[in-house]
Amino acid sequence: MLGTLVERSSLLLGSSGTRTRAAELSSTQADALLTELGHADPGFRARAAETLAKLPAAELPPGARAALIAALDDSDGWVRSAAAQSLGLLGQVPGQVPGETSAVPALIAALRDPDRWVRARASEALGNLGDACAVTPLLEALLDPEAAHSWNAEALGRLGDPRAVEPLIGQLRSASGVTRFRSALALGRLGDAGAVFPLSHLLSDEDPQVVEAAAEALARIAAMEPVLELRVALPRLRSLCGAWSPHSGESLELFRRATACIEAATRSLPSVPQPVTSGSGSDSLPPLPSRLAQGHRSPRGLGMPRVASSSADMRRPLSTSATVPKAFRSAPVQPSTTIRSSMATARMGSPSQSLGPIATIGDCDPVSGKLI
Repeated sequence: MLGTLVERSSLLLGSSGTRTRAAELSSTQADALLTELGHADPGFRARAAETLAKLPAAELPPGARAALIAALDDSDGWVRSAAAQSLGLLGQVPGQVPGETSAVPALIAALRDPDRWVRARASEALGNLGDACAVTPLLEALLDPEAAHSWNAEALGRLGDPRAVEPLIGQLRSASGVTRFRSALALGRLGDAGAVFPLSHLLSDEDPQVVEAAAEALARIAAMEPVLELRVALPRLRSLCGAWSPHSGESLELFRRATACIEAATRSLPSVPQPVTSGSGSDSLPPLPSRLAQGHRSPRGLGMPRVASSSADMRRPLSTSATVPKAFRSAPVQPSTTIRSSMATARMGSPSQSLGPIATIGDCDPVSGKLI
């Protein structure tokens, strides 16, 4: 009786989940689906869990979500997978604040299920529910080699948390083409400009579907956050649209749209970064000539001969007076004298602003011209 009901309910609802004829199920039949979750045959339990997710919210019997959460502990992997998928399709409980949905903790625990399909359906459900509490567990699952990385990546893209950008960029180097594909699409959803260069490199991937996902992601980023770095992808995109491109049909149209989108988004951007102008506040310094006129001290003694930096410099004689500042030319200087610095005290600006003595071994006394 119950098995026949499940089959009839599935036929009414359709394999694609359409709810056009769901109203034909009476409340008694909908309640019977909950009873079917306890059937001895795991096939009937799984079909009952799948059918519950296809019911409209108004037709959903009370306790349906609780029964599906309990089904996550079923002994059969097919039943657990169907329950996780149905919880994601049902969405959040109406009127309940995100984070308080009781299905979220159970689905997070299902990320560690021994069955790979259960883990995948749990990731998908957490992405559909849109609860921020699932971000950290999904990020941790990306580090687990046994986790369903492709589904985790897709869920993180749906959640839209910027913390997922760097881990998803790392998944672009995965050996799995499906993981690279879904990670690229997830980065496009996040719209972070930091993913432009890795996605541009992915345009040369060996998997055509991964290339299409990278092009779509770059177009999304161009629409959300246009940056100059997007131009890096244009040569490769143009070659994909060229006469020798191995792509055709919808793929070729996708590359053309992505190229046009990036060109339009970056057309008004400057070719080079603009110089940063100094502010007008009290903390900003005036230009260099103004600082000198106001008596600001130069850290290296502007206008003085540079300090010798090598033994060759120490042996080089100061043979012309053009090298010596005008203020110190009155002091007799021996042409062959090794001089490291030609002054002992310098004054710039007002008399109270003195650089102080800087004489060291090998300096010349500016008055007597003798070595110190």
